[in-house]
Amino acid sequence: MQAYRIAVMIPDVERRKRTLGPLHFFAGCVFIFYSASLLRGLHSDSITYWAATILIGVWIALFALAGKKIFPQEKDYASSSRNMRWLESGLFLLLAMFVFWHQASYFHGVILLCWSLAFAFMAWTERTLFEPIFVSITEKGIGIPRPGGQRWTTWSQIEGVALRPDFFTVLLKGNRYIQFDVSQLLLDAEITEINEFCSSMLKQNNPL
Repeated sequence: MQAYRIAVMIPDVERRKRTLGPLHFFAGCVFIFYSASLLRGLHSDSITYWAATILIGVWIALFALAGKKIFPQEKDYASSSRNMRWLESGLFLLLAMFVFWHQASYFHGVILLCWSLAFAFMAWTERTLFEPIFVSITEKGIGIPRPGGQRWTTWSQIEGVALRPDFFTVLLKGNRYIQFDVSQLLLDAEITEINEFCSSMLKQNNPL
């Protein structure tokens, strides 16, 4: 069975990648803010606690600003960013436990717990963020990349397909279409072969 795979980019995924740094910076600032508020509320003058709070917050913010320079390889940066996200989740969980232990404001404890869960969810979803994304083309149909796996669209649901060096477009019935940016270099012969295959599949599955 003939099958093709085309590496593509999805705008939502690219936007998500660009938010990694700002979200780390936000986490560092929020950690310092909440930690400082808790220490002031407990009237703590411990230099160790204050120094640890500031250093951890600055460390997270520094990674947000210079992470890509520290880890120029995308794979290394992705792994480090995910580990940092788990660290942020753990830190906010510790802050929440600290609030509950000292019977401080339970409202703030719940907020901190929610932040911990949110960062844990981000870390979990970021595990595949930097992996290559492919559109699959087979006799079965076209596999459209979606979160959690591909969603297959059969040839009977498709009206047309157009592959160019920069774009891959799937025309669906009902005046709808799906378009992807092509992220791999395709030779003219490959583009012609894939377009001809798609045309033959459309003719077989959409007889006039």
